[in-house]
Amino acid sequence: MNGNHLVPDQILDCSRANGVEVLLLQAVPTSGNRLVGFDYSAVRTVLSCKEGSARAAIVVLNQDIEVVALQGLSDRHFAVASLRKRHGQAVVFVSAYFKYSIQTHIFTARLGLILDSIDQDVVIGADVNAHSPQWFSRPGNNTGSARGTHVESLIAEKHLTVHNQPGRLVTYERHGMGSSNIDVTLTRGGSLVNSVSEWDVLDITDSDHRTIRFKIRIGSGPEGPAIGKRRFNTRKADWDRFRWVLAQKVLGDPETMVGGCDVVAGALTRALGQAMEASMPRSRKSARIKPPWWDAGLEESKRRLNNFRRTRDYKVADRDQFRVLRNEHQKKIRRAKMESWRKFATSINSDIWGPVYRWARNGSSKSRIPSSVLREDGTFTVTALETAECLLESLIPRDVTAPIFEHDIVERERPEVTEAEVKRAVWRMAPNKAPGLDGITAGVLRKAWGVIGTPLTSVLRECLRRSVFPDCWKTAEVVVISKGQDRDPSLPKSYRPVSLLSAPSKVLERLVVDRLEEETGGALSEEQHGFRVGKSTISAIKSCLDWVDNSQEMVVGVFLDISGAFDNLRWNILIRDMMTLGASDATRSIIQSYLTGRRAVLSVEGATAFADLTRGCPQGSQLGPSLWNLSMDRALVTNNDDRVKLVAYADELAVLIAGSDILDIQGRARATLGALRDWAELRGLTFSASKSQAIPLKGGLRSGFTVPFGAQDIVAVDSVRYLGVELDSKRNFWAHVSIVAGKSESLYSRLRAASSADWGLRQSTSAVIYRAVFLPRITYAAEIWAKGVLTKKAIKLLGSKQRRALLTGAYSTTSTDALQVVAGQLPLDLEIRWHVVRTRRKAGQISEEEMSDQWDRLLDIWQDRWDSSVKGRWTYGIFPDIRRRLVLPLEVDHYVCQFLTGHGDFNSKLESFNLRGEAMCRCETEDESVDHVLYRCPLLSAERDRVIRQIGEDVWPCETKVFMDTRSNYCALRRFAREAIEAKRSSDRLGLVPG
Repeated sequence: MNGNHLVPDQILDCSRANGVEVLLLQAVPTSGNRLVGFDYSAVRTVLSCKEGSARAAIVVLNQDIEVVALQGLSDRHFAVASLRKRHGQAVVFVSAYFKYSIQTHIFTARLGLILDSIDQDVVIGADVNAHSPQWFSRPGNNTGSARGTHVESLIAEKHLTVHNQPGRLVTYERHGMGSSNIDVTLTRGGSLVNSVSEWDVLDITDSDHRTIRFKIRIGSGPEGPAIGKRRFNTRKADWDRFRWVLAQKVLGDPETMVGGCDVVAGALTRALGQAMEASMPRSRKSARIKPPWWDAGLEESKRRLNNFRRTRDYKVADRDQFRVLRNEHQKKIRRAKMESWRKFATSINSDIWGPVYRWARNGSSKSRIPSSVLREDGTFTVTALETAECLLESLIPRDVTAPIFEHDIVERERPEVTEAEVKRAVWRMAPNKAPGLDGITAGVLRKAWGVIGTPLTSVLRECLRRSVFPDCWKTAEVVVISKGQDRDPSLPKSYRPVSLLSAPSKVLERLVVDRLEEETGGALSEEQHGFRVGKSTISAIKSCLDWVDNSQEMVVGVFLDISGAFDNLRWNILIRDMMTLGASDATRSIIQSYLTGRRAVLSVEGATAFADLTRGCPQGSQLGPSLWNLSMDRALVTNNDDRVKLVAYADELAVLIAGSDILDIQGRARATLGALRDWAELRGLTFSASKSQAIPLKGGLRSGFTVPFGAQDIVAVDSVRYLGVELDSKRNFWAHVSIVAGKSESLYSRLRAASSADWGLRQSTSAVIYRAVFLPRITYAAEIWAKGVLTKKAIKLLGSKQRRALLTGAYSTTSTDALQVVAGQLPLDLEIRWHVVRTRRKAGQISEEEMSDQWDRLLDIWQDRWDSSVKGRWTYGIFPDIRRRLVLPLEVDHYVCQFLTGHGDFNSKLESFNLRGEAMCRCETEDESVDHVLYRCPLLSAERDRVIRQIGEDVWPCETKVFMDTRSNYCALRRFAREAIEAKRSSDRLGLVPG
C-alpha cells in the first residue's frame, strides 16, 4: 500500500463490489495502533504489532468468519491470524512484508519459524521484494535474484505451493522505477494445493503494488457445541406488546405455571424470552463498511477518478491530469471528514455522556479480535475453540470430582418472601447491566413487573421454602476482561473472568444474600471492609494507618496477593465456614443447591467451551462477594498476636506487624503468614509471594529487608499501591500525589482534539466533565493523603496537571493562575482540601459553621496567591476579587477567553513567544496587544462604539473589571471579542499585514 491513505478506500470499494472477505495487506498506513482507512465497525483488523510500527495487516470483512490473532507469532513485518468459516476448517493466514532495506534471509527465517509453530494449512500473501522464475519475475539485477534464492529455498524446505500465474499484469510498477513481479501468493497443506482459483492481478488503486485477487476453497471442519445466546435492543422495544404477549404466556394458560421450582422457573424464563422476541429486535453487529461522512458528491468524484484510471494512461502520459483529479478528490474527502468530525465533536454539548465522552475516556475502539493464548505446554492456541477452552481451563479452576454436600440438613423455619421484597431486589439491580445467556436484563423485569410480579414472587418463595435453586438459572456466560493494556494478551492470566447471569437468578440470589448477611453479619470481623454497609476501601486504609500511628514500635506492612481468589474457593470448606458463623440450615441448604450443578460457558468468535463448576464464587454474581467474606473472615481470626493486625477488603489482605526490631518483626511475620498459608491451603487458595509486597511504615527502617513467606521472601520496597492509594515509607504521600496528578491526562488530551473556536466542546460542558469525572478521580481517598498537597512542589505539580482540564477555549500560553480564575475553579490542591472538609461534614465530624469557616480560609489562601502572583496580571485587572469571580455565571468561549487572559491572536503576545515575527498591529499605530485592540485600534472603531454605548461614554475608557459589573457589559465584551478576532483572521487570510 506504500502508506498511501487513499488506497484503503479504493480497496474497500473493490471489496464491496466483488464480495471480497479477507485482505492481506503490506506496507500499511497506521496511526498509533490503528490501521488507517479500515476503522469501521464491520471491519476487523489484525495488525502485525501494536506499537504503532506495524507494516503488515490482515483485514476480515465477513463477520461470519471466526478470527483469532496469533500475536505470539506476529511481529512488525508479519501479521498472522487463524480464520474459520462456519462448518469449515481453520486456516492460518499470513501477511508478510519483506522490507527491501533488510536482508531477505532474516524474513525467510522468521517465516520458517512461523510455519514450524503451527500444524494448520496456511495461506501466505507476501511482498517479498525478490525475483524468481517461480513467480514469473525477471530480475533487473543480481541483488533481486539473490533475494529470490532465499525465498525459493524456503518454498522448497517448507513444501509451499506458489499460486502466481503467468500472463497477468506485473504486481509492481512505478514510474521511473520499472516493473516486476515481487508479490507472491503461497499456500501450505495438501487440501489447499488445488483450492486456489481465479488468481489475477488488478490495477485498481494508486499504490505502486497492484492488487492480487483469488478465490480459495476451504474444506469442512468439526463444529463445536453451540449455545442459545440472545441479545435484544431494548431501546427499540414495543413495551405494550411485550406486556401483552407476556400476559398471554404467563396468565393465559394457568397450566404453564404449575409444577416444581425448576419447571415454573423455566416456564417463566421462556415466557419472558418469547415476549422479548415478539416485541423488540435482536441486537446485531453493524455491517457498515462505508464511512459515515461518505456522500453523493464523493461518490461522483470517485467515479470520475476511477473512470480516468480505466480509460487513460494515468501513470505516464496523463499523469499530471490524473494527479489534479486525485488531489481534488482527496481534498473533498478531507473536507467531508472534517465536517463529520465537527458534528461528532459538537454533539457532546447536547449529550455529555454520549459517544464523544466515551471516545475521550476510552480512546478509539480497541480491536475486537481475540488473541491466541499460551497453553501450559508452551504452544499457542490456533482456533477460536482452542482459545475458548484454554481460557476457561486457566481462569475457571475445577476439581476432578465435584464436592459432596450434606443434603439432609435439619429443617428450620424459613422466612417468608413478600412481593415488596422481590420488587426491591429487582429495582436494586442496574437496569441495563449485561444479561446472561437468556438476554433478560433487570430493566426488562421492571417493565414486566405488572405482569410477573406475583408469579415471580410465588416461584421465588417456593425456591426458598424447598431450598432449591433452579437449574435453568445456574449457567453463567463467562466473559474475559483484560487486566490492563500493559498485560501480555497471549497469557490467560492477563484476563479477569466475569460471570453474566440471568436477571431472575440474581433476584433469587439477592433474597439469599439478605438472609445470609442477616444471620452472619454480626459474627464477621470488623476488619473485613469489603461488600459491607458502612465499610469501604477508605475505612480499610484508615484502619491500617490508625493502627500504625497508635503503635509505639517499628511497623512493617505486608500486602498479600491471593492468586485467583474468587475462582478457587473450595465449596465444602465454604459451607463449613457458614455453619461456624451461624448461617441457618435453610440458608446453607439453598446455597448448596446454588453451587451444585453450575456450568460456565465461554465463547470466542462464536466457538463455545463448556465447563462444570466445582469450586469458586462467580465474579459478577450477587452471592459471590458475601460468600467470599465468610471465608476471608476465617483468615482474620487466625491472628491472636496483639502486635499484629490483619485488615481485609475483598481479597486484598494487609498484614501490619509491629516489633522492637527487624528480627522481632520477621519472627512475628513468619508465624502470622504461616497461619495464613494454612488457611489458604485448606480452601484451595494460594498466595503469590512474587506479587505480594512489604513496606516499612514506622520506625526508620529502610527498604531492602526481607519478610519470610514460606520458602520465599518478600523484599521490602519504598512504596506500595494499596486499594488505590500509594503508601510510601515516609508517609508524606508524595508518591501518591505524583501518580494522581497524571490522572485523566488522556481524557483531556482527546477532549482538546474535540474543541475549536467555532465548534466542539463548550466551556460549560467541559466544566460538567471536570466536576463529575476529573475531580472524583483526583480526590479519591483524599481524606487519607491530603497532607501530601501542602508542599510547594505538590501545589506546583497539581496546578500543572490541572491546566489541561481548564484549557478549554484558552491559549496554551495562558498561566495556570489565570486559567483557574477564568474557569472559576479552585486550584487543585485547595480543591482536594475542600473535598476533605466536605467529607468530614458529611460524616458529622464538623459542623456547618466550621465547614463555612474552612471554605473562607481556603478562599483567603487563593486570594493571597492571586494578589501576590506575577502572572496573569491582565486577568487580575478583570477579576481582582476571587469571591466575586466565583458568583459570576460566565459562559466563556474561545474568543472572549483571549480578552480575559490577554493570550491569543495578538501580534505582540505571539511575538514574545517567538510565534510571530512582527508585534505591530495591522493599523500600524502601535504594537498589537489586547489593551490596544480593546481600547485604541482604529480598525475596530465601529465594533468598539457598540461597546461604549453599552458601558457609557462618561466612563470610557473604563477599567477592565467594569466588564464584569453587569451581564449586558459582559455580553458586549463577548460580542466585541468575536468581531475583533474574526476581523483579524479575515485580514490575515487576505494578506493584509503591517507595512
